[in-house]
Amino acid sequence: MPAKPTHRQRIVFVCTYNRIRSPMAAALSGAMQQDIVADSCGVAISDGLADGFTIAVMNEVGLDLANHEAKDVTSLDLTGVDVIVCLSETSYEHLCKMRKTLPSACRIEYWPVYHPDLLAEGRQRRLAGYRAVRDDLRRLLAEYFGLPEKSNGMP
Repeated sequence: MPAKPTHRQRIVFVCTYNRIRSPMAAALSGAMQQDIVADSCGVAISDGLADGFTIAVMNEVGLDLANHEAKDVTSLDLTGVDVIVCLSETSYEHLCKMRKTLPSACRIEYWPVYHPDLLAEGRQRRLAGYRAVRDDLRRLLAEYFGLPEKSNGMP
């Protein structure tokens, strides 16, 4: 499980496309722990469009991702990053291959977060999958930061 940080950190959340998991994680972490710098990116960007279901389920908890634009990991300056949290197997494999180019003090962690209903038929079932991912991320972040799961006004 994630180790609790001991100082203000710069965290980058990485998933495959930077449309669902990593932007959710960055937004949630900023709301839960305001003394960190969080960013998100992906390893296989196909377009920069925001995901409508991501926007909807994050609006439910008061976080607006409507202006999110997907970024590729190679577009970020990773200097000074304390930890890179990979949220998909693809992103973890990619970052492990990049290890030699990352700052030596930077840790890479793998938090596999996925729900099969992300690809389900029907709006309600798909929204349930997105909510499950959001709530899994909230739980992992609360554990990482040593906070109660429903802290800082997060529902």
